[in-house]
Amino acid sequence: MTRARRFTIAIFGIALGVGFAGFQLSRTAQDASLSSWQGGVNGYATGVREQLSSGKPMAVLFYTDWCSNCKKLRETVLSAPEVQSFLGGFITVKVNPEENGANQALADSFGVAGYPTFLVIPAGDQEPRLVRRTSNVTPQQFIAACREALAL
Repeated sequence: MTRARRFTIAIFGIALGVGFAGFQLSRTAQDASLSSWQGGVNGYATGVREQLSSGKPMAVLFYTDWCSNCKKLRETVLSAPEVQSFLGGFITVKVNPEENGANQALADSFGVAGYPTFLVIPAGDQEPRLVRRTSNVTPQQFIAACREALAL
């Protein structure tokens, strides 16, 4: 093997390693913004029970790992301090329908047709309300869209 070929293979290996590390860091940042959220169909069931006892509204995020708009929402909006503060008054649930059939059935029951889908369920009212603006929004616009959905 020539020296130039070994050098090319080494550079490719380093680039691949750096890319993988960046991907993992990105996933960690995404997951950190939702680390306190309950997950999946079991988390949703727990959220419903908590909502009944606490009287808090519930927020439910349907997302997938491959969805670029989901990643952007998690990285730039849901991780923002003002959004985290706002959602602190909610019971929060995240559901990835691709994890299992039960999660998919839950998404189907809400009519989820695309990702991300963000719903708010007001306290004392089990009727979910779609937050219509989740892509390419600022944290302030997202909060306003959640308030608008709650006021319907």
